[in-house]
Amino acid sequence: KYEEALANYRRALEIYQKELPKDDYRLAELYSSISILLEKLNENENAALFLEKAIQIMEKQPGTRVEVATSRTSLALIELKMDKLEAAEKHLELGGKTDTNYSAALAGLGEVCYRQGSLERALENYEHALFEVEKHFGRKEGYGLLCGNCAAICRELGQSAKAEEYEVQRKKYCPEA
Repeated sequence: KYEEALANYRRALEIYQKELPKDDYRLAELYSSISILLEKLNENENAALFLEKAIQIMEKQPGTRVEVATSRTSLALIELKMDKLEAAEKHLELGGKTDTNYSAALAGLGEVCYRQGSLERALENYEHALFEVEKHFGRKEGYGLLCGNCAAICRELGQSAKAEEYEVQRKKYCPEA
């Protein structure tokens, strides 16, 4: 019931904008929620705009470094959907090294580099993401998916032995991919 949810969010937004200060964290949370919903509705331009508003508010709040980094990564992934590679790269790099979010940012940078044709840099980012994923989550499905990306890039680079090593890991941790 996405459309119904969106109507409710819009009503809440009217109330929040009337009753809360412009930099209230609750407004940032609402903007983020609206962004998620708009992305599900394939309204990526609007989703990005709402997420940018949320980030602007969050950046003014103390203790929101991780939330800002996570939101920047989410924004970059929306921008990737819209083929806005430079904007996505900027947001991924601004996200910084924040615990579990860092692996997603690195994987996103890998995708940006791949789409830009910088295969070595893409592989470097994906391999760094592998390290971070293993450190925070262990070798599970996400690890296997990243191994698949590394294998594909290695094949394109003519590194068949390394590609096969990654492919073995992909099949082990993510056999459906």
